[in-house]
Amino acid sequence: MMRHESLDPRRMRRIGTAVRIFSLAAIGVTCVGLAWLGADPDRFARYARSAVGVNVGQLSVLSPGYWLALALAALPAGPFIQAMWLLARLFRRFEQGHVLEQANAATMSRIGWLFVAAGIATPLSRMLQSVALTYDGTQGGRQLAVGLDAGSFGMIAAGVALFGFGLVLREAVRLARENDSFV
Repeated sequence: MMRHESLDPRRMRRIGTAVRIFSLAAIGVTCVGLAWLGADPDRFARYARSAVGVNVGQLSVLSPGYWLALALAALPAGPFIQAMWLLARLFRRFEQGHVLEQANAATMSRIGWLFVAAGIATPLSRMLQSVALTYDGTQGGRQLAVGLDAGSFGMIAAGVALFGFGLVLREAVRLARENDSFV
């Protein structure tokens, strides 16, 4: 465990606090957004038409497809929420001066993989939602919507970049330890 003393502690605290607040706010907005989306069947139907890409009529909260589709909406949220939680914890460690550590490198790589998982889960979730929302429909009314969006690709790209930064940090920790052993 190495403490990096050359970093300005006040600046690290400000940055760390800002990132932690943003990360925790992102978790809150995601959870509230999911609850808000599912609280009104008409709102959920509008979401299904715009985001999922299916043409649904009146949705009923009594329909199993409604609840399945709502649960599937949470599928990409899980890895995103976990990534934001880990990001908040990582920046808390940075605030405390713990920067060049293997645990931080592993956490950064894990955050990257969670972003990739969320980016992949989004189109899969929407595809499965299209089936769930139209399954009870009449013959010929069932739909399978497949769509890709820039947000999913952006999430995957950000995840790959964070994973790569985690590998770079891991190597930096190794080199720093090696250099410390020569002194």
